[in-house]
Amino acid sequence: MVHRKTRTIIQGAAIATCAAFVSQGAMAATNLNMSTCLPRNHDQVEAFFETFVDEMKSDESIVKLNYKGGPEITPRKRQANALKRGLLDVILCPTYYVGLVPEARALTPSTASPMRLRDNGGYDMLQKAWAKGMNARILGWGNHGGAQFHFYLGFKPKLHKKTGIDLKGIPIRATAIYQPFLVKMKATPINMGMTDLYTALGRGVVKGFVWPEGGIAKFGWQKFIKYRIEVPFFRSSTTVMINLDKYKALNQAGREQINAAGIFYELNSGPILRKKADADNKKVFAAGVKKLKLSPQHTKALFNTIYDSSWENMKRFKFTVDKAKLKKKLFDDR
Repeated sequence: MVHRKTRTIIQGAAIATCAAFVSQGAMAATNLNMSTCLPRNHDQVEAFFETFVDEMKSDESIVKLNYKGGPEITPRKRQANALKRGLLDVILCPTYYVGLVPEARALTPSTASPMRLRDNGGYDMLQKAWAKGMNARILGWGNHGGAQFHFYLGFKPKLHKKTGIDLKGIPIRATAIYQPFLVKMKATPINMGMTDLYTALGRGVVKGFVWPEGGIAKFGWQKFIKYRIEVPFFRSSTTVMINLDKYKALNQAGREQINAAGIFYELNSGPILRKKADADNKKVFAAGVKKLKLSPQHTKALFNTIYDSSWENMKRFKFTVDKAKLKKKLFDDR
């Protein structure tokens, strides 16, 4: 259900956009260069194009997006800096940029919906942090309700009373977001991009990975996986962002148009990804991957290890905003 406040924002944006367009007549549209940290055929990118990009294309007389490509053009870990410097205007990206914005580490453990964060002031705190660290503004945090993360392993793990499963010494594909709980579980984190994962699995460089539902069969990873741990956790940290200077330079109609597209992305990308994940799951399990269900005790241990280590790790980093206050808002999912 769309929040009343959100509906008002969208309606207001549409009215303002139309009014401004009429007053501007045939003025040339503002062109924005856009990139994605994930490949074009990634489920999240496809959902992004079906929502945000299609909404923007419905009227290119005000703002026009020019897609420059994905990580094959600008490496995933360089896109945030490119956005900060104004080399790119808009990017869709998971939080590969935690070095610039420490608060980005708090997105995946969040349980509050983006709509709730817009209501409770959490979004305003995030905007302050992104502006300070990355000279950027978040337009939309999508994929809510779409798919959660799971462990995908090429072996049946031993159980562990404290961490849920025993990964001691086992190489697991990692990113900065997974690093804290993998270290806590004494796994050997191997940092790499998703485009290298197929080869790494095939060569035994890694024995498993953490990933949100969807895209497994698309990239062929199920060939090397035997079990999916049935303890879902986290949520996507992927957001669409715009360079703050470029955003401020837009006229009112342009800002309203791109803000409305961001909200549309938040509201509609999740259901699209859920559908894609369901279709992908059928292929994954048909290929022989088994669901490994843990006992309530081990489920709780794994869940607590993931979340507690993630928040404990954040103590090491200085936030632009009040850390305790932000945490409370991110977990306020009323």
